[in-house]
Parts: sequence; C-alpha cells; structure tokens
Amino acid sequence: MFSSLINRLRDEVNALKSVLSTNERLRNLLFPITPTTAPTSTTTTITTTPPIFAVPGDTVDPGLTRLDWQIFDHCASFTRLYAIYEQFVTMLITDYLRELPELYANYSELPEQCRTQHRVAVGQILQKWSEDGHYSTLTESAIVQGLNDGLAGEHYTLLPEAFLIDPQNYRAEILRKIFSYLGIVDCLAFVRKFRPMAEFMTTRRDSTEKIETVLHDFVEHRNVTSHESVTETVSMGEIFSFADFLVILCESLAQILHRRVLRRQLDLGKLIPVGEVLHRFSNNICGVRSVGGPVTIGDDIVAASSESPFPLVLRSIHSGAAPLEFINLHPNQEIGFGFDRPLNVGLRLYRFPERISGQPVNLPQVEERSDFQI
Repeated sequence: MFSSLINRLRDEVNALKSVLSTNERLRNLLFPITPTTAPTSTTTTITTTPPIFAVPGDTVDPGLTRLDWQIFDHCASFTRLYAIYEQFVTMLITDYLRELPELYANYSELPEQCRTQHRVAVGQILQKWSEDGHYSTLTESAIVQGLNDGLAGEHYTLLPEAFLIDPQNYRAEILRKIFSYLGIVDCLAFVRKFRPMAEFMTTRRDSTEKIETVLHDFVEHRNVTSHESVTETVSMGEIFSFADFLVILCESLAQILHRRVLRRQLDLGKLIPVGEVLHRFSNNICGVRSVGGPVTIGDDIVAASSESPFPLVLRSIHSGAAPLEFINLHPNQEIGFGFDRPLNVGLRLYRFPERISGQPVNLPQVEERSDFQI
C-alpha cells in the first residue's frame, strides 16, 4: 500500500540529486576552485578564479560566476524538494481517506477524532467558499456530499481538504496536527523509532539534532529561497542529506497509515492466518507452525504483534534440503520462511485473500485476540 507514491517520491528525489551532481561536475570543469576556497562548513561563500571555457561548442556568459550557479541550484533544490514533500503528504492523506469507507462501512464507526475533524472542517470550508476563492475547485454540494451521505447511513466519502485545512508549511507541529485529525496521537513518536530514521539520525546528522529541528531547518531554507535574497549556499552534501531525510520521513509516515489499515483489516477478519513464529534463525529465516493453506515466494505477508501489524515480503520457503517456490501447507506443519527482515518469536502471520474473477474468497473465521489492539 502506498508503494506507488513512495516509488515516485524516490524517483523524483533521485532525479534531483542526479541533476545537482551533473551541475557540480560542470562547475568544477568551468570554474576550478583555488585551494584556499575549499568549503570548511555546510554554509559557504565561495570565491573562484575566472571561468575556463574548456568545453568545445559550449558558450558561457562571461558575467556568470560559480556562486551565481550555486545559488540557483541551492534555491531550485529546496523549492523542488519541498514541493515533492508537500505533494507526497497531500497524496498520502488523500489515498488513506479513500480507504476508510471500505474499512469503516458506517460513518459512525470512524474514529471519533476523524469524524469530528471532518464535520467541523466541512463547516469551515463552506464559510470560506466562493466561486473565485481558495476552494473554487469545489462546489458547495461536493463539500457537504460526503458528510450528508455518512450521516444518512449511505456509502460516503471523506473530503481531503477537510484534513489538509492547515495552510502552514509542513513542519513537525503541522504533521502532528494533520495525523491527529486521523486519530493518530503524535505521529513523530513512531517516526523516531522507525529503524531507517534512527540509523539516519545517528550516522548522517549531528548528535544535537532532532527530527523536529532537521525538518524545521529544511523548511526555513525553503522559505528563505522563496522570499528573501540568497547570498550563501549549503553544500551539495547537505542538500543530499535533507533529501534523504525527507524520503525516510515520508516512508515512515506511509508506514504509520499502512499499519492502521492492516490493523483494521485484522479486526474485520479480512486477512487469512498463515501461522505463528516458533524459532528465529540467521539470515532473516524463522521457523513457523502453519495453520494450513498455500504460500508462494513473493507473497505479501502481515506480521501481527501486541503492538501493531506490519507488512513483510516472503523471500524464501525452506522444507528439507531444497528451497521451494510454492507449498500448500498442512495444519500444524512446521516450515522455514525467509523474510525481508528478522522476526521475533510469537508473531502471528497472515496473508491477503486471493481474488477470483474480481470477487474476494470467503475467509475462515479468525479468533479475536485482545492483544492485537493498538
């Protein structure tokens, strides 16, 4: 879930980094840096020798300096990175809201915070609406339709604008507020524990920094480039660090909502039990006691603990000497599974139902367990 959004995010960030790297190589060719001007910090003002036009067929404006070029890349980078980040958050929330009517058939079943925000924000948007105003792309009927359908007990939709109503830049406090509208308390608590983020903050950022401060600094750079005169730039390595930070941040936010969807699917009995982890071996291989049924390498698997479910990919099946591509398991059969991450003993595994001619397969009854509550 949300994989297409994440893949597009990575592609756009990688494209930006490639352009910056190419520009840096060209700058080094056309504007050699003297030994005394090598950057010593992330913020630099660079003085260079006159340009050397050594590329056949290329013409460079004699008035162009290395710093001019660096300032352009600096401004373009932060403006583009923020646009990528903002668009991702907007689309992530929008896609998640599209899922909720399938997970909560009745509007009254939605988390209370979600219903309250939807109702209150619809009223606020109606007050601000005009044919040429901020919400001119909506009609009055479109604004109230989802709320009206939900209160009437009909199939409903949720208006994304009602959850993206805050106009401020997406700093930490705004992210917390947006996710609180969805019933998620302090989304950054999960982000801090997200393994790639914890590793990034340890290895790529200063020990005094926090997720909140890195995000704040990034937004400040973007605002300065958009509204003020820029005379200093950060190094390309620092821009890359911000870019990688944003990718991990966005992945962690998507993981929060993905786990919420999985939690609800488990509560509704929409996932098929596979088995329970009995042993943990090396190379992300674990021993599982099966409840029966078919599994295939590449299957999307859900592991559920007392805290929250999370997605996995089945990488290998081990039964005897030779690895298998597919197996139809028997009840209580013990089997070796390899995943894309290590698993702890006691986790319960589930898979998604197959579909035949577009219709979901009838699912077996799943035992209700209180320890699956988030």
